[in-house]
Amino acid sequence: MVVAIGPYFPVTDDAKSAANNFQDQCYDELKAKIEKGVPLEVSKIHYNNSQLSYDEFVNELKKLTKDKAHILICGKVRVDTIGNEGEFNLDTQLNILSKIQELKIPEHDIEPLIMDFDQDDKLEFKQHHAEKISDIVIFVYGLAYYNQKQYKKASEIFRCLENSSQQSILLYIALTYLDLKAYEKALSFFNIILKNPEKDSNTPSIYANRGTVYSILGDYEKALSEYSKAIELNPEFAGVYYNRGIVYSKLHNYENALSDYSEVIRLNPEFPIAYLNRGNVYDELQDYKKALTDFSKAIELNPEFADAYYNRGIVYYTLHDYDNALTDFTKAIELNPEYDKAYLNRGNVYDKLHDYDNALSAYSKAIELNPEFADAYYNRGIVYGKLYHYKNALTDFSKAIELNPEDYKAYHERGIVYGKLHDYKKALTDYSKAIELNPEYDKAYHERGIVYGKLHDNDNALTDFTKAIELNPEYDKAYVNRGIVYMVLGDNENALSDFNKARELNPDNALSYFNQAGFFANLGLKDDAINNYEKAIELDSSLKNSEFEKLLYAK
Repeated sequence: MVVAIGPYFPVTDDAKSAANNFQDQCYDELKAKIEKGVPLEVSKIHYNNSQLSYDEFVNELKKLTKDKAHILICGKVRVDTIGNEGEFNLDTQLNILSKIQELKIPEHDIEPLIMDFDQDDKLEFKQHHAEKISDIVIFVYGLAYYNQKQYKKASEIFRCLENSSQQSILLYIALTYLDLKAYEKALSFFNIILKNPEKDSNTPSIYANRGTVYSILGDYEKALSEYSKAIELNPEFAGVYYNRGIVYSKLHNYENALSDYSEVIRLNPEFPIAYLNRGNVYDELQDYKKALTDFSKAIELNPEFADAYYNRGIVYYTLHDYDNALTDFTKAIELNPEYDKAYLNRGNVYDKLHDYDNALSAYSKAIELNPEFADAYYNRGIVYGKLYHYKNALTDFSKAIELNPEDYKAYHERGIVYGKLHDYKKALTDYSKAIELNPEYDKAYHERGIVYGKLHDNDNALTDFTKAIELNPEYDKAYVNRGIVYMVLGDNENALSDFNKARELNPDNALSYFNQAGFFANLGLKDDAINNYEKAIELDSSLKNSEFEKLLYAK
């Protein structure tokens, strides 16, 4: 007869009753056979289909040899008369465990089995040896909680087994600590297991799990070493290639990351997330065509994969394909209505399309979903600034700074708004803070130079424009504004040189022509002034100035 111990039992009341009756019958028969001295034996049952009805399950158990007693410990048996996954019933299981313990079975007479699912979702049996049958009972008790993801309770039960010499028991103890994020404890048990010179089929998994712990702890070199050992022992271990690829990506070793993700795909061509991660690497390498191909493949394999749509949308956005980007971000939101980053990036697309109302709506939704989302406040502030809603822009940039005090760009943008509001003192403070946070930020020097110019502090203005040009020699606007300062200071030679340089860098810079027109007008070079002015308003009609025209065209 068989006593089956497992955390999953039938869902329906009738099936539960039948299960309990069957277990009681098993117990009674087992007890009787032990009392008569019938030897105990473990038999293996192999199923081709794990989705058994309860009756089918019982019938398979009854096929075991009837003249010997058996104990079968079931880990994740899904048995149900209506085809659904079995419901966990801890009370039933503990009742059975206590009965087994009461039998006081001689330790040498039984070798329990754990029934579990293999990688193909088929039932398999794993032998678990222990010095005492009571250890096995305790182990299965803890395993019941572990399978229910009640890791704290499982760890409390496993604690009395921590001195066990059995690798299978120590493995679950280590995994429980790993799930509890007690990484040092998990490592200590993985290390104990690997000290055993007798390697078995679990050894690659131990190295893999130890690699995962090191990766979580940020020790990437050790993580790579552990993953590589696991692969050396099992070259077909797809999951380890995947995890090693993640570490290589974190280390910006994209070539090795590509190699590992490609190996995962070779071993498991139906693994959508491997295509997603390889697509991310291609994106980092700016190989956008291959990135799009991989993201599309991930979507083909899993049409409900919100992250794949989102990442593909990012690539389309980078390629200025805003229509497809909008479609993908919208699909990601449809699949995951709580996807705050998808709303943020949909807002970015609307911004590029000058659809500011929808951009504001998208950013506001992102903030509603995640009130701590600094980037959403920042981007909404940008749009408010474009709409001249400076008070709202100030509020959003200030919130972005509150959430991320190291965001130099938020200080820079808030400085621009203060400048628009003629609060130059606060503008200077924000630009200086941006420069303090990022001394290489050319735009902050340029904008601070403009404020200094408005305050007639020409020396500091000249210094800042020069620094901006030093950091970015292609910064045409900085040349224009430095030229204006030179012109104010009466340094016509340097002024003309800067205006010409700005025009060389950007032949369509209207302000360069406009300021050069003023420069030539001051020198009395009327024809040159008119030519530059007309070119300026051709490029930007908003620069048209009636007072300047009276001066230019006066006879």
